[in-house]
Amino acid sequence: MKPLLSLPGLHYAARRFGWPSLKRAAFDAKFKAGHWGNPHESKTVVSCVESYTQGGSLAVLGCGVNSLGRQLRHEAYYQLVGLDLSPAALEGARESALERQYFVLGDMAIWQSTSLFDVVVFHESINYIEPKNLIAGS
Repeated sequence: MKPLLSLPGLHYAARRFGWPSLKRAAFDAKFKAGHWGNPHESKTVVSCVESYTQGGSLAVLGCGVNSLGRQLRHEAYYQLVGLDLSPAALEGARESALERQYFVLGDMAIWQSTSLFDVVVFHESINYIEPKNLIAGS
């Protein structure tokens, strides 16, 4: 069943209409099928994030295997929290985690952090949130 969840139509249906464990399985299937997990970020993205973070706290929503976090200069942030729905992706992120990098399993559409962040990055992931849920206070 899991390999089928990486197929475009089934993946969409599972993440759009599925219960939480089915959504997780769909993201895991996509990750394990090699659709995500690019180890190299664009230098433009890295420098942009560093320019805004300026030593502050950073949340990376849809962090995957932490490819962005691995390329940031260590002094660019004092804490990085990565959130992803895929346990397989987070396993990879934790294996390469640097000091002051923490990873949380969760759905960014409903995640409520107990911390405040100076910068929040939707790492190639904002398209997975329904537009009605992007409006503040909705």
